[in-house]
Amino acid sequence: MIMKLSILHINNTHLTLDKDFSLINKIKEENKKRVIETLVLGDGNSIFNNIEHKNDEQDLLNTVPFDATTLGSHQFDEGSKGIVENLNKINFPILAANVNFEDDKLLNPLVKEGKFIPYLLKNTTSGKKIGIFGLTTMDIVYRSHPSAETIFFNPFDKADFIVKILKNLGVDVIILLSQLGEEMNQMLAQQFLEIDIIIDKPVGTSGKKVEKCGNTLIIQSETDNYSLIESEINIDDEGNLLFIQENNYV
Repeated sequence: MIMKLSILHINNTHLTLDKDFSLINKIKEENKKRVIETLVLGDGNSIFNNIEHKNDEQDLLNTVPFDATTLGSHQFDEGSKGIVENLNKINFPILAANVNFEDDKLLNPLVKEGKFIPYLLKNTTSGKKIGIFGLTTMDIVYRSHPSAETIFFNPFDKADFIVKILKNLGVDVIILLSQLGEEMNQMLAQQFLEIDIIIDKPVGTSGKKVEKCGNTLIIQSETDNYSLIESEINIDDEGNLLFIQENNYV
């Protein structure tokens, strides 16, 4: 049985205090009528960037039916204390497979609450199981202000570890939310053939790009601005992906 999958990928929501996200729910409802599974995923800059309006931003983002986001380059701009203040209101998980908060006394309790998780499992109405995990860039160490107790691990080592876990759990489709950039994503796709879809961080050009690297579909938004992109993908019983179309709503 072919599974029809729609990935709604949202970028740079820190620029969207004047946006109405009701369109996302409308798309989900329309997809449901068409028997299309819908995932709503955010890039790592979905939260925390707009320091002046962070409370308004959190309230607004909680109206978005995110399945998950990942960690971007700005999440630690206010240190661990800033993350704690922000995460108290966020009602969706942040996927951070290559970050360890065990020794960070401020952030470790949030891990126990399920705010930070390495991967997420989604069961679909078609019977297929989707595994989603997130990898963030190690250069956050010098680009932002993480605490010395927050440890960043090599993303390739963690990808190997998580992919094995997900396959052992019987997932049919593996999606990576990445903050690593085009070159490293291509290397990951070549090394880990089990990764079906990589959603990359946005880059500061204009437009959008979808490419195949081996059997892996890599999706990237090419904009510095807020964007809402829908990628429609068909997946057959053998796990083969057929990219159908991309709809750019913003």
